[in-house]
Amino acid sequence: MLTEDKFLKNCQTIREQEAPPIRKAREFLALSRKMRGLGTHLMDLGFRSHRQHQDRQKRRFWAAAANFFGFAKTAREEAQAVLNGAPAKLSFGYSPRPYADPGWEPNANASDR
Repeated sequence: MLTEDKFLKNCQTIREQEAPPIRKAREFLALSRKMRGLGTHLMDLGFRSHRQHQDRQKRRFWAAAANFFGFAKTAREEAQAVLNGAPAKLSFGYSPRPYADPGWEPNANASDR
């Protein structure tokens, strides 16, 4: 099972990679899915403990699950930050074309109309 230490080390290694931003984002999202799966498993164990009236154990499982869901959210935020920091490129050599009529540009002044 992943611990907080291993999670932080994995995040650091992904950040330091010399890889395209999309690959880093995919690795962060894979890490997020793994954390969410572990959190779900711990929640299930907490529900089992709840049914057996083991309150202390139930609270520990639920607290650990909340931590793992927080790690999953952190990994998703990291992926979003990696993608937002990357310059957007259009593939296949396409680029935005200038408008024929400047009045149709999205940034055109609304007072001119």
